[in-house]
Amino acid sequence: MKTAISAVLLGFGMGCLSACAGSVTYPPPGGSTELGEAAPKPVPALMTRAIRFAQDRYGDDDDAFAINLPPGTPAAVYDEVIARLGAGRPMLEVGETAYHVTKVTLRWSDAKVDLVYPRADGYYDFVTISFQRDLVRGYEFAGTRLWRTGNRPPPPHYTPQPVEAQAPPEEASRPQSASADDIEK
Repeated sequence: MKTAISAVLLGFGMGCLSACAGSVTYPPPGGSTELGEAAPKPVPALMTRAIRFAQDRYGDDDDAFAINLPPGTPAAVYDEVIARLGAGRPMLEVGETAYHVTKVTLRWSDAKVDLVYPRADGYYDFVTISFQRDLVRGYEFAGTRLWRTGNRPPPPHYTPQPVEAQAPPEEASRPQSASADDIEK
């Protein structure tokens, strides 16, 4: 009887743990660029850690660096990543030197961030930075895979719409008043 109860409790515990961990790909596959108001919780932190790692390992100490996050990333996520970095700004011009986060993939306890970074010679390289999730410390650096692609061109330029310029939700959902001309038609 004790064995049966232990097996049920163990199964329940494993089910709860697997429900907490999940699978996320950011941006979502299928070409969707509608990412909502924010990214799933660990995504901005992982983007930040990957950019910081690439800067430390491959970059320079310039505090005015630019970042380019995946298309559709809301301005609030840019703000969060830049605040976590303590420096940087969104990429503003095509051809500007920047760190380009192209994708974040979470699979249970593993996370990978694909990043295109500027080299000192003016060319770009592509690296996948891996993290392993520890239940106490969170995501810890686990390794890198440098993809030798020659001079990989940076991803398309993307600048988010500023938070102040985004329409408040109540204005967007409020019905427009019809003019006398519209009623007659």
